[in-house]
Amino acid sequence: MDSTPIGKAKLFLESLKSSLLTSHDEWLRLAYSHHYFRHFVCELRYILHTAGTSVIRRVPSKHDIVMGEKGGICGADYNLTGIYQNFSSARSERLIGIVQIIETLQSFHGVNYLTDLHGLHNKKAILVGSRGEGEIFLLHSKGYKMENIKSVDLNSYSPLIDCGDMHELPYGNNSFDLVFLSHTLAYSTNKHQVASELLRVTTSFGIIAIADTYYPEDESTSAQNIRNLFPSRLEEIFCWQDNIALANQKSVTTYCVLRNIPCSDDLDTNSKCYEEF
Repeated sequence: MDSTPIGKAKLFLESLKSSLLTSHDEWLRLAYSHHYFRHFVCELRYILHTAGTSVIRRVPSKHDIVMGEKGGICGADYNLTGIYQNFSSARSERLIGIVQIIETLQSFHGVNYLTDLHGLHNKKAILVGSRGEGEIFLLHSKGYKMENIKSVDLNSYSPLIDCGDMHELPYGNNSFDLVFLSHTLAYSTNKHQVASELLRVTTSFGIIAIADTYYPEDESTSAQNIRNLFPSRLEEIFCWQDNIALANQKSVTTYCVLRNIPCSDDLDTNSKCYEEF
């Protein structure tokens, strides 16, 4: 062990990062549900992860948008600023809450989906385009095990966030029971490819949950158009946008939650289910 002051300082920082990572203590899990606490922890972890280095892992995407209203920067660069502005990922909380209500109240095909998966804690979830760690700790605060949560983004500063492109997700077929895409779809120039990838990694009867910002001048992120990206066989559970609020606002949040109903009885992962659209 390095006994120098610098070595001891590094050891302390590693210990602090580990202690702030996860805990099975109920009080800490519940504390993560408060956005101020979550913001504090995620900002501190960001500082600790990037201390002494400016390196942030990144994968290129040929489908990334160029945001003219943001000075012509690409979506990946713009999302880096989003890390600093909102470590708590508070706007994803409503989407996660909608899915929790659905999973609690609904049964499908005479089978209780929660019971079949041995409860909420054992569900495997993926957060696509999460930017920072806020969504991870938010989902953990709702009862999901940290080891069952994956996160992926074009940029990553954290070992909790895989580096990957939502158009080519680095996971196998049928990997996740819950797939979340919160305010990310709008950054794609090939939304059908994103939908195909989300469906590919979702288990049979799994849930795909999407939230995005809808502007009347851009119909691509309307609730109905997001629904239309997916095959008709998927069950529409919740598809909504507040059109009344548009009378007084420039934009509203849209929500689309779908159940992946398999297209064959044998649930063959090599079938043409993934190619039908």
